[in-house]
Amino acid sequence: MIRFGWNKKTLTARFVRVLCVTFLPLGILTFVAACLVVWFSSNQISASYEHSLEGDMIPLQENILETEEELDDFVLDHLAELAMERGHDEALNYEMIEELGSMQKNRQVEGVAYLYDRSLASIYVKYNYDSYTFGEMENFRNKLLSRGFPEGTTRGWQLYDFDGKCFLLRSYSYAGYHIGLMVDMNSFMEGLQTAEELGTQECYLTDGEKIMHLIADTANRYRDSSWEELLGGRDGRQFLVWDGPELGCSVALVVPTLTSLQNVWGYLGFLLLTVLLEILFIFIFWQMVKKWVVTPIHTMNEALDVFGQKSASSERYRITGIDEDISWDFRQMFENFNEMAGEVEEGRRREQQVHDMTLDNLKLRMNPHMLMNSLNLIYSMAQIEDYHSIQEFSLCMTDYFRYVLKETNDLVTVKEEMDFVKSYLNIQKIRFPDRFNCVYTMAEETENAKIPPLLIENFVENAVKYALIPGKITEILINIRRQDQWLFISITDTGRGIPADVMTHIQGKRSYVDAMGREHIGIANCRKWIEYYYEGKGNIRITSKPGAGTQVWIEVPFFTEERREDA
Repeated sequence: MIRFGWNKKTLTARFVRVLCVTFLPLGILTFVAACLVVWFSSNQISASYEHSLEGDMIPLQENILETEEELDDFVLDHLAELAMERGHDEALNYEMIEELGSMQKNRQVEGVAYLYDRSLASIYVKYNYDSYTFGEMENFRNKLLSRGFPEGTTRGWQLYDFDGKCFLLRSYSYAGYHIGLMVDMNSFMEGLQTAEELGTQECYLTDGEKIMHLIADTANRYRDSSWEELLGGRDGRQFLVWDGPELGCSVALVVPTLTSLQNVWGYLGFLLLTVLLEILFIFIFWQMVKKWVVTPIHTMNEALDVFGQKSASSERYRITGIDEDISWDFRQMFENFNEMAGEVEEGRRREQQVHDMTLDNLKLRMNPHMLMNSLNLIYSMAQIEDYHSIQEFSLCMTDYFRYVLKETNDLVTVKEEMDFVKSYLNIQKIRFPDRFNCVYTMAEETENAKIPPLLIENFVENAVKYALIPGKITEILINIRRQDQWLFISITDTGRGIPADVMTHIQGKRSYVDAMGREHIGIANCRKWIEYYYEGKGNIRITSKPGAGTQVWIEVPFFTEERREDA
């Protein structure tokens, strides 16, 4: 009979030593790694939301600045009438308020335009009838008359609190008139996409002089502290901040999602306590190895014999019914065996997945419509003897088909993919002259990064196929950059956008079958390749609204050498 004692060569003694030497440092390393993950995750989340907020605010800033230019032109055009103290024409007043109202309507900026005739003591207001009721505007007129009009300023746009709402105001005062444009910031902030993602309805705005506190559709003047002290987080809150120096206005969203990360430090304390408890129980675990090993070894040998048959049923074989009294090391061995068996089965499944994706990718590459349309175009150019265009088009077609007929399983460099995209777009520009423009921005350090073939081209092709609007030049923007160990690719267009029903399939990560019964597998296939090559670390995010273009963001790990999984 084999007996276990404290001899240093016994399995028990060695097991205890291994625990002391490896388990304790592993726990400490786990704690340190968890701290780093928390810090990195917090920064990544903040950067992502800052980028999203910037994407929401810049269009508003551009619209307001363009409106300001129109307002300045309006003042110059009507300066003589505005400076007249008397002799005003009511018809001219209606004409001027209509012109002021059209500035906001054309820019799709919610708010109110007003014109006050000092000599007639009359106020004219223009607003969006879909956003405000007649009663609200009557109340607006009366309160504006009783409160008085803001004096014109050369400081530009400034915050103006009126009747529990916050407006961004640009006003002028002359001898004969007060005029102004008021942008409804409550309405804008309620529809802010970033605020919806964060689940917040609370924000702060400042124009450098005053601070406004907005919650849902209400606004109040904030006087408790300065802007810098507010953002300093004295009350423990965190903010997502956007500064618009050209507009003279800054926005700070209260971020409840990020503040929840503070609780993670409590979880880390619990993890540290767990590490200490693991040290305490090290001396208990050694008793698990005092059991006979014959039966566990026999079970293990039997499992290896069955698994060695390499049949489909053997790959599904697992060790079950593990006795509760067997030693911990054999239990771990059985679990490792089951994990290994699962990995082998998963490897077979992944091989089949790669096979299926390769077939799908081959379907995308061999585009018969592309070939037929190209041959028809060459024939048409030959009829009009446009030989120069035929030569140029043929070279582009040669580059195109040389790329698509390459081995489908290999990764390609970003430069190779972008050269292919340029060849494709050159072909499409000949087919669709003056229909679209494309701007490329590719950081030099990203040229040798490895990506799946057709990853970028698939989305560019979708933009050319489905986004072009008749009579309008569609802009296609491609940006490729590296940040740390990540490769960021964005493909955006200003085209017609994606219908809601199609977006439902895309967001659900499913292929789409159109009304003609044709299956669109491009986006779904790109997601599969990213899942396979980057082991679930990559991401494709798509946003689109009908008439507002489409935005595609691709994030994948950055590497320059091909990676292959060990068999």
